[in-house]
Amino acid sequence: MSPRTKPRWETASQRRHIIREHRVVDGVGWVLTGCGSLAEQSRYDLRMVDPPTCPVCRMLHPST
Repeated sequence: MSPRTKPRWETASQRRHIIREHRVVDGVGWVLTGCGSLAEQSRYDLRMVDPPTCPVCRMLHPST
């Protein structure tokens, strides 16, 4: 488990989320999002162009 870093926008689960923490479990990359989800970050997420923004992350972190 990695330490928490400054929250920033990244793509996970095919949406833009505020990412609060990166984790690796059994070789799989997971992220803890600003809306409380634990999501896997896939190769598809890294290639997405202009994914939709998570409405809950936007509401909870308006200034980020």
